[in-house]
This record gives sequence, structure tokens and C-alpha cells, in this order.
Amino acid sequence: MILQRQEEVDIFFSDSTKASHAPDHNTYDIAAFDIIRSRDRGIPLYNVVRQYFGFPMAQSFSDISSIPNIQANLAKIYPNGIDTVEAWVGVMSEDHINGSNFGMVMNASMVTQYTYIRDSDNFWFEKSDMFTDDERKIIRNTTLRDIIIRNINNSVTFPQNIWSVQPQIKLNDSNDDNYPSKISVWTQYVISYRVDLNDVYFKVQLQTSDGNGWFGMGFSPDDDGMKGAEFIIGIVTNGNVTLGNYHADVGGYHPPLQDSIQDPTLVPKFSMSNTKAVTVEFKRSLNPPGRKPIIHGDMKFIMAYNPNSNAFSYHQNNRMLNRVNFYNSVVSSATSTNFQRVVRLIHGIGMFTTWW
Repeated sequence: MILQRQEEVDIFFSDSTKASHAPDHNTYDIAAFDIIRSRDRGIPLYNVVRQYFGFPMAQSFSDISSIPNIQANLAKIYPNGIDTVEAWVGVMSEDHINGSNFGMVMNASMVTQYTYIRDSDNFWFEKSDMFTDDERKIIRNTTLRDIIIRNINNSVTFPQNIWSVQPQIKLNDSNDDNYPSKISVWTQYVISYRVDLNDVYFKVQLQTSDGNGWFGMGFSPDDDGMKGAEFIIGIVTNGNVTLGNYHADVGGYHPPLQDSIQDPTLVPKFSMSNTKAVTVEFKRSLNPPGRKPIIHGDMKFIMAYNPNSNAFSYHQNNRMLNRVNFYNSVVSSATSTNFQRVVRLIHGIGMFTTWW
């Protein structure tokens, strides 16, 4: 299943859903069942649900979807107007939030439901009397992939990312004398660099699916997550790249925050190949004022990326913590011990629950 691309979450249903064969040898339309169930249980209409979650009422079908075909079908099914659209049909027809599988109403519903589940769980790991701080770090940095790996044959080759099918690799991985040192945890995201006088010069290669994505590098977190780290993050939009300085919040398990003061020298030079592989070059001072220095020795270095969307959202399994000495080009894993692997698990759970 981890190598099978999922169906889109939308109003268009597969033939197998509309003609599902049951054990009783009858054939059922599951989508029709869902609509009937919502009527039987008195689920409010779509506009009422929008208001409940704090959104303005839709005034036209274009407020639900920007796709003309969906607008026309909604108008045909609900000839008496937008206020008669049923909730289930409306939320399945919504345009998706950037970087999400869901539209705004379904997303709000999911967040609300899972927040209720978390807050009512007497055994939730973040409750003060459940675990020590170190144990909570372990839980936050454990991923679903880690759990699966612990329970399968060690000889099985398992993808690094179990949430998103990764794009086919088409990077030009030839050596570059201008960037002799390389950090290549993945084949989709490669960082090359050189240290020259007072600066470190980076070349980033990111294989995207369609010219959109983001990449990040983090310097010197206080833990094995991202607490206290300083970041450079690149947002790729249709092959164009913008760079910015970011920092982790106090807790370290929320999306990085953009710095109020940006480094004026952080200017990218970028290009995109016909295979949607993006190359970005830029420099960073070794000891910038008001920012973390790149020390002459081992330092923790975070890499993360999303090759499928430029929405700055959770990186899933596309995240790694290394120890890097930028001066002698030595790269080693900072997550090799059992304890540190557990820390990764906790980080993953924490980020998943807070980034959406």
C-alpha cells in the first residue's frame, strides 16, 4: 500500500465504490449510502456546517469549488440554490487547502474531532503525569514507519517515506568542483557545499513532482528534534525559489516561524530542468550576527523536504538529523542509538498532530 498512490479525496468516486460487491452477492452504491445516512441522521446542510466551523456562508457554487464541471453538476443536483446543498456532498466537492487532502470544512471537522479525542484521552502521552520529558521526546520522534520496521522482517527493503509516493529520481548527480562536499541522505534532496573564507556556499538539488515543493536545512537544534534550531527554508513555486530565515518556537514541535529580520545576502540563484529537478545556489555567513554560527567541529544539522507541494506543512518521513563538520566534510548520523531513534518517533507524532 505504501507504493500505491491513493485516490484523490473529492466528489468523483471510483467504479468499485459505486458498484461494490458485498458478501451477500448484491451490488451497492456506497456513495449513495453515505448520502442517505446523512439524511437519516439529520446532518445539517452544507452552509449551516460552514457557519458552525466559523466560515462565511457560500453565496454561489463557485464558493465551494473553482472547477466549472463541479459547479455545473451541483447546480443541476440542487436547482433550488446553494442553501440546499447537503453537507456530505458539499465538503467532498470543496477545493483543497494548499498542501492538504481536504477542503476547509472537512479539514476543520477533522481537526476538531481529533482534538476532542486527544483532550478526552486520560492516557494521552503529553499529560503531565504520564511520562518524563525524555520519554515524551522519544514518543514525539517516533514515526509510523519506525513502528512498522520494528515488526517486520529486517531483510525487507522499506521506503523512507510511507506517506507520499516520491517522484522518480532524475537529478544530475555528477561531481561539481565548485561544491566538493556533499550531504546526500536521500536521492531526491542533495546538499553540496564548500567553505570559503567567511562563508559557506550551498548548492541544493531537489527533485520535485511538478515544479512545486519546499526544502529546509536547520542548524544546531537544542535536542534531537528541532527545538532551538535556526533554519533556511526554500519554497519552490512553479520552478521559482524564495529563501527565508526561520526559527523553531520554544516547544520545537510546530512549524518554524519566519524571522522578523531576514538576511539580505540570502539571495538564491536557481534553475529547473525539464524533469522538474530544481537546483538552488546561495551562501550563508559562517558567523552571522544574531544567528547561530557554523562551528569548527561537529554540529547538529537538520534536513527536511517535500517534493510534492509548496505548502509549508509536515515533512512526514522526509526529515533527517545528522552531525556535520562543515570544515572537514565529515557527515555522521545523529540518530544511530536506540534512544535517538525513539526521539525521532516522538518528534514524528508531535509534528503530525500540530502541523495540520
